[in-house]
Amino acid sequence: MANGLLLRLRERELSASPAERNVIAYVSAHPHEVVGLSVRGLADVTFSSPSSILRFCKRLGFAGYKEFQRELIAELALLGDKKDVALEDISMDDSVERIVGKVMKSNVRTIEATARTLDYTVLERCAARLKRARAVNLFGIGASRLVAHDLAQKLMRVDKECHLYDDWHDQLLCAKNMHEGDMAIAFSYSGLTQEVLDCTAEAQRHNCPVVAVTKVDGSSKLATMADAVLGVAASEPLVRSGAMASRMAQLMVVDALYAAYVASDYERATHVIKQNYIGKDEVNEMLDLTKFTTEQRNQRSMDLDTMTSLQIVTTMNDEDLRAVQSVTKVLPQVATAIDWAAEALERGGRVFYMGAGTSGRLGVLDASECPPTFGVSPDLIVGLIAGGETAFIKAVEGAEDSDELGANDLRERGLSDKDLVVGLAASGRTPYVVGGLAYAKATGCKTIAIACNQGSKIGESADLAIEPVPGPEVLTGSTRLKAGTVQKLILNMISTGAMVKIGKVYQNLMVDVQQTNEKLVVRGQNIVMEATGCTRERAVQALADAGGHVKTAIVSVLLDRDAEQATVALERARGHVRAAVSGHEKSNADAQ
Repeated sequence: MANGLLLRLRERELSASPAERNVIAYVSAHPHEVVGLSVRGLADVTFSSPSSILRFCKRLGFAGYKEFQRELIAELALLGDKKDVALEDISMDDSVERIVGKVMKSNVRTIEATARTLDYTVLERCAARLKRARAVNLFGIGASRLVAHDLAQKLMRVDKECHLYDDWHDQLLCAKNMHEGDMAIAFSYSGLTQEVLDCTAEAQRHNCPVVAVTKVDGSSKLATMADAVLGVAASEPLVRSGAMASRMAQLMVVDALYAAYVASDYERATHVIKQNYIGKDEVNEMLDLTKFTTEQRNQRSMDLDTMTSLQIVTTMNDEDLRAVQSVTKVLPQVATAIDWAAEALERGGRVFYMGAGTSGRLGVLDASECPPTFGVSPDLIVGLIAGGETAFIKAVEGAEDSDELGANDLRERGLSDKDLVVGLAASGRTPYVVGGLAYAKATGCKTIAIACNQGSKIGESADLAIEPVPGPEVLTGSTRLKAGTVQKLILNMISTGAMVKIGKVYQNLMVDVQQTNEKLVVRGQNIVMEATGCTRERAVQALADAGGHVKTAIVSVLLDRDAEQATVALERARGHVRAAVSGHEKSNADAQ
């Protein structure tokens, strides 16, 4: 650093006054101590006065003492100090004790230096922006992504919508889809990480403010692009170039920003934190599986390993009958669930199923069956499984244990108060589902829990609990058996019942079936024939006139009207065939 501050001080020493030479000598000999001294402290150790120190700083071209300190911190971060154990690199001769000492002192110094580098006015302004932001997008690669993830976890604890993706391409897509009212926080110690710079540029293209967490030595390109900079101070010798000191500096900035944000919205934030807190006793209770009937041993299958094949299937069939009977006791709750699902769909909302493992797969399966069966958009009934689509085929370890992941999956899909969320968990304790239901309730939409144990954790988290008790499994703990059967039965009831309610069924016919192949074309003709009693020729013609729309063809035949008139009748009846027919007949009677 040819024009560094320390070099400029040495060059100025010859022409300086005696008082200034005292200051220059002290700063040159003790630069790290100066970083920690106030203006009065430096004046005392140099036998000067605060006003003299301020004049000295201004003669060097600084606005004041704090700006002088910031440049000194930045230079020390770049140069390091080989005489100071805190900044020495690790050597092959170091003992473990000495290594620990070097790392500890380096981290402590880094945190202290960063605290003095931070502009508190900028920090306060960033916290205010964070409070106003509709959503926060976080960008970071490598070690900086780990820091970004730390902030993401903190923000989710206070129910602040935020987005962070592991893959850079996903981060870039997220940046490309930012909206007015969003903000971005970009992490890069060097400030030269191209992936982060690309995301920053996209955010700015959408007129979204960008806060940069980066070093402040003037070499950071990210700092020049951002609307606000939260500066870090650190140096990385050879062995510790793997983002050790810099990571500590960034984490300190994250903690400061988070704390400032909480302080700016203290009552709401602390209330949410308390709601989301899960104590040790609660965790232990949740992990005590012995109290769940789904995890207990079935006395009727204790000799399963000695049974013949016929005995095995007979035992399983008997237990399946018990499972079906358990659903009978919760039919009133299932009926309510049907009404809620229909209401959500009729007001333009969606129905979300969410679960982990077998429960998650069942939700995805039921959701995927609705479009071909009832002719609805895949976006209306959505199945979410912990770990994403990969988990449908292969288990994703640990995904179900994250309540934050459950909330984030719903957040990423823009959950609103028009939607309905159905949480599925055989045990009734899955954190992924608990977190999703808690987020859904906070969003304002109705929530339903389906568990196979009474008094379940997810049942407590939802507005409506459906808790059939199929009893212990034939194979202990294998909830893909009876528990899975029970959940699938209930999902069948909810999705089918809701579709009936919103007019996707006439009599007991699937009148919104989509004719996407030859088999379904014939099925469409058969449905028109069954509903109206007409010939196949008439059905084919009616479907052709209706553009293949089965309901329109049915109404057209039943009312003996053209397709256009049938469409009008259906629109008046909000898509219900029976109401369209009876309503038209009533209108004709009234006219007579």
